[in-house]
Amino acid sequence: MAKIVGTVRPIDGRVLLDFLIVLLAYATAFQLRIQDWQPSDEHRIAIAGMALLYVLCGAFFGIYQRLWARASLYEVFVIIKTVGMSTVVILLANVFWPGSTARLSTLAILIGGMFAMVGFVATRYHWRLFKQIVIRLQANRQAVQRVLIVGAGEAGQLVARMIRESSSPHTYQLLGYLDDDPVKIGRVVMGIKVLGRCDEVAYWTGRVQADMLIIAMRNIERVRLRQIIAACQATPARVQISPGVLDFTEPLSIRDVTLDDLIGRPPVAINVEECRALFSGKRILVTGAGGSIGSELVRQLSTFAPANLLLLDSNETSLYDLSNELRWLAPEQQQTIILCDVTNQQRVNDCFVRHQPELVFHVAAYKHVPMLEEYVNPAIITNLWGTMVVSQAALQHGAERFTFVSTDKAVHPSSVMGTTKRLGELWVASLNAHPSQKTIFTAVRFGNVIGSRGSVVPLFWQQIERGGPVTVTHREMTRFFMSIPEAASLIAQATVYASGQDIFMLDMGDEIKIVDLATRMIRLRGLRVGEDIQIVYTGVRPGEKLHEELALEKERRSETPHPRIYRLCQNTTLPDTDTLRALYNELLHVNAHTDDSIMRKLLRLYLQAAEAGHRSLSAVNTPALNEPTRMLITQWVESHMLYRRQD
Repeated sequence: MAKIVGTVRPIDGRVLLDFLIVLLAYATAFQLRIQDWQPSDEHRIAIAGMALLYVLCGAFFGIYQRLWARASLYEVFVIIKTVGMSTVVILLANVFWPGSTARLSTLAILIGGMFAMVGFVATRYHWRLFKQIVIRLQANRQAVQRVLIVGAGEAGQLVARMIRESSSPHTYQLLGYLDDDPVKIGRVVMGIKVLGRCDEVAYWTGRVQADMLIIAMRNIERVRLRQIIAACQATPARVQISPGVLDFTEPLSIRDVTLDDLIGRPPVAINVEECRALFSGKRILVTGAGGSIGSELVRQLSTFAPANLLLLDSNETSLYDLSNELRWLAPEQQQTIILCDVTNQQRVNDCFVRHQPELVFHVAAYKHVPMLEEYVNPAIITNLWGTMVVSQAALQHGAERFTFVSTDKAVHPSSVMGTTKRLGELWVASLNAHPSQKTIFTAVRFGNVIGSRGSVVPLFWQQIERGGPVTVTHREMTRFFMSIPEAASLIAQATVYASGQDIFMLDMGDEIKIVDLATRMIRLRGLRVGEDIQIVYTGVRPGEKLHEELALEKERRSETPHPRIYRLCQNTTLPDTDTLRALYNELLHVNAHTDDSIMRKLLRLYLQAAEAGHRSLSAVNTPALNEPTRMLITQWVESHMLYRRQD
């Protein structure tokens, strides 16, 4: 009773309205059941008692605690329980009430209960009914978005409901669902018919003249999602997608399809506790911190509360922007800006002496493949010498771990960029066998990153915004893709697993044809290939391959605790540090005295020499060396032999 009294407020319009509804319902029922019915005082008291009973039962079941303006159809069951309980009690009282001389008609009691039920529902859902009538009338008088929902499951139903309950539902007209479940086809879900299969989207879009397609599915495989997106984009309708059933926000959380949806990679999750155990309270140096990968790595590392984040880059604008962003994202995080080129050995050593980094992520590198084919000398200096400088400083000053960020272009490299990265991988792997080694050295290898500087994606966007044409080098060219946040998080996780002489490979998923990517990006802007924008094939550029690889034949892939990170075990003996130092120093000397066109050829020979364990290119019998280069190498070898004898 305390619950009932506490629920019903003394002055509540809803309570009074329900009381009157029950009076009217039973008065009408008795009038219909009994001709010329004239209620006696006992009947009036009985009907008033019925109305009071309904109110008390409603209070008991919480009918007056609900916000009916936002109520779903589930709340109808509360009304049914209220009316059902009240009617049963009245029927029992009509039979067993002591001292009663005039029994009420049982049929009239049941009819009165039905009338009360109708009244309760009508007064609580009248606004929704009125709203739907207005929507129908407005839909007939003004232009609306004619919507097909792809997916009739939980996510699709939630989209339909949120459209109906949004602040401007009259701007949408729900035409139907499409779903792959044959049981649902032809059925009506939430008042909307399931018209056909998802593969029939082109047919149904034309038949019902849909302006918008909303993809709303949960737990769908990425390959199937890409197929559905491609089918939807082949129609003239605008394509949108629901981000996930838990991500909906008012008024309606649907968005345009993004590149991440096209790539179709599910979100990556790392072991936060393992990462926090390694990174928390540590001094962490990130070279190339101003770049796409470096800056995202800094953002993610800041969430693990390191003692100090050392942000090293040669681009002062990028460093300034990143530093300001980090102050906003993590105000308590200590950070140090280091404006320095990784090839400046003295400055890098000073950095290690002053800040004593415990963990090092070497991200800094030149990465633009066609450009580095023209500028071989700076590519070697930055990508190889810069790696040697930073890694030797880490070794000399006792850093705990050193992670070298590599690329899939280092596998059977056809470019200057890939070759310098492979030389860097060999160097980093050799340092684990150094006699005074305390540092764990590792490399992480992965493919293209969506949206990174110099990648094809920003170029395509620029070309699309200019009206085309979109330039694709070859019809059959494919690449692996992942997002910047995914790459950064997996680099951090791989560092946790490092044990020495590791090369980790990230799971890049399926290869994607570049022409397909360009086509999808054009459709994302609502344009048509061949009509609004042309795709032009320009030919494979210097250094490019049609298809990339992630591992060499002599590398055996083994699993790690993370499903998207693999350890590559070497089936052959790698060259030692002294051998590589002698060879690389010779390479750097030759690079300083040789033009780019010659160095482009020599660089591949130096990689062959490194993998064969030679200390000098002079040990390789190859006719590719011209006489000036041969003399330059000979002079270098002789001068260093003389230096070692004098020493």
